Amino acid sequence: GNMAAGYWVQGISEAKEAEEELQFYEAAAFFLERYPQKTFVFSNCEGDWEIRGGLGVQRAPKEAEFVAMQRWLRARQAGVTKARQRFRVPGAAGNVYLAAEVNLIAESL
Repeated sequence: GNMAAGYWVQGISEAKEAEEELQFYEAAAFFLERYPQKTFVFSNCEGDWEIRGGLGVQRAPKEAEFVAMQRWLRARQAGVTKARQRFRVPGAAGNVYLAAEVNLIAESL
């Protein structure tokens, strides 16, 4: 399904977690099967702005929003990890990774 950027900020359901995991599993499996010698990195964009409600919003994130972001990222990583376990060719030069982009680290502490 179509999940808009930052949809998880208000909370993420188990169904949405499962959908994230499946989407990342399928995407990682595709790249691992077809391009075993290449490396791919899936990354979100501006996650720390998303957790605040959008670019330029200067409010502090709530604890529940951090928990939602953790669940969202954990679901994505689970999909990538499962695909690597099943489809990565032993000894292949390539791989698929997940990265979390943040740039407001000090403000988030």
